[in-house]
Amino acid sequence: MAKKKSAKSKSKNSKKTPSSASASKPASSDTHEQTKTNLKQDKQNQSNKNESSISSFSLNNWRNLYILFAIPLRFVFALQASYIHPDEFFQTFQPLYHDNEPWEFSNTDSPARSIVPLNIFYRPLIILATERLQLPPLTVYYIVKLGLCLMTWFVYDYCLFKIMPVKQERVKALFFATTSFLTMVHQAHSFSNAIESCLVVLAVWIIGDMRSHLELTSQEQKLLGHGFSLSKLILLGAVMAIGVFNRVTFPVWFILPGWYLLRFALRFPFRSLLLIITFVVASLVCIYVDTVHFKGSFPIPFPIPKTTEKFSALITTIQQFITNAKTNPETITTITSQLVITPLNNLIYNTNVTNLSQHGLHPHYTHLLINYPQILGPIIALLFPFTTKYIRTTPFLSLISGLLTLSLVPHQELRFLMPALPLSACCIDLDYTPSRVANCRVWKLYKAYIIQLWMIFNVGSIVFYGILHQGGVVSALAYLHEHVDPTSTHTHTHGHGHNDVTVPDNSVLLFWRTYKPPTWMLYVSMDHQGSRFNCSYFNKNEHDLSDFEISDVGFIENGSLSILLLLSMQC
Repeated sequence: MAKKKSAKSKSKNSKKTPSSASASKPASSDTHEQTKTNLKQDKQNQSNKNESSISSFSLNNWRNLYILFAIPLRFVFALQASYIHPDEFFQTFQPLYHDNEPWEFSNTDSPARSIVPLNIFYRPLIILATERLQLPPLTVYYIVKLGLCLMTWFVYDYCLFKIMPVKQERVKALFFATTSFLTMVHQAHSFSNAIESCLVVLAVWIIGDMRSHLELTSQEQKLLGHGFSLSKLILLGAVMAIGVFNRVTFPVWFILPGWYLLRFALRFPFRSLLLIITFVVASLVCIYVDTVHFKGSFPIPFPIPKTTEKFSALITTIQQFITNAKTNPETITTITSQLVITPLNNLIYNTNVTNLSQHGLHPHYTHLLINYPQILGPIIALLFPFTTKYIRTTPFLSLISGLLTLSLVPHQELRFLMPALPLSACCIDLDYTPSRVANCRVWKLYKAYIIQLWMIFNVGSIVFYGILHQGGVVSALAYLHEHVDPTSTHTHTHGHGHNDVTVPDNSVLLFWRTYKPPTWMLYVSMDHQGSRFNCSYFNKNEHDLSDFEISDVGFIENGSLSILLLLSMQC
């Protein structure tokens, strides 16, 4: 019986063998499918790794570019004598030297530019270089440019590191912000826009922190054990005040992010009061300094004590003034009419289209279709509206606020959008792949080519703006300061091969088809009372010099794009 059962069992097993074989086929098929899945997953992981390497620029590559090239090159180009726009001298150095001041400063009845930012960011370096170290003007100019370069480096790197939450995002933002020609060149030139860019980035960082604090639950705030940083609120108030007095357009970058400021003020009114007080106090200080600078004195009907013993007398005088002001309101009107509020004057001037027409009127699409693409070059394809990943972030809200609002103003220059660069660098999406693109590898190559084109685009822009652009004007004035003594009364002759240049007394320097010459470079120091040179500038459309009796003409070929003519003439 046992043998029969075993035989039956064998026969059953033999019968089951085909079924088990057939069952083993799906098992092997599953194994094959699993292998294919693993291969796909490995390929996807490799793809993600490649994507990550693009996002982080394969850390070694971006670090090489950043440390070996970007950082040293920004200092190299800060020591070049290019001349991008007259405002870099005529809104900074010329007013500080009280020489050929532009309309914004020369109109003492309603000046449109504050002297405070110049005193903060430029005057200390100039005094150090001229009064203490007694350096020539060209060296003074380079020291100021190096100061701006260092400030931009610190502010951009620190704030972008704080704004971006993830390492790869920080790497991306720092890479694109650092390698741009605006950072390399324009930020090292003494534009008010260079100061504005740093202040905008500082404010966006603090507002972003305020936004993050608002998104915390009450329990999370209790776990932190403290409220929002008071020092940041004080800093934001000071930054806002200085930013407004530096450029009246500064607040437009915070129209949309201002929503979070409002929410913060409603939720934390007492802490917000510190921000408001700081802004008001800093603004009053700016008004006081500007009034004294342009008017010569401050219209206060009571003396400011110099000792603490007179403090009680001051309080009594203020109380009497308030009492008199209640009975005679014209007192307040008289005082306020004598105050110099430069942002208000600037706003009134620039809201008049007739005034703006003197500086050039542009179509409203100039910023959007010409200036902004010129700043970003090929990487504009990795930004909104091509991707919507960052549209809710604080940098993007600030970018859109400034870009759209400034587009409403009929006078539009590229440098007005300089704060847009670091904000855009935070919003570049390297991980985006359109759904309509079937081959991800093609899209990755496309992004890699865009980054390469970005580098080529900026190299060309850096060479043009950082070296070649009006490169001979500053060099020519530096040459004159070095080789011609302004205090001398004798004729000076300098040989240049076959050209001998004679510089007689009371000469006129004629600049033709160049930017206006920065004549402050002919002075020894800021308190110098005058130079014996009378510098004239002729517009490129003025070809006729028949009104001048030219007795002697000399040429100094100094620089790649500019020629300086020294003329002895009678007008």
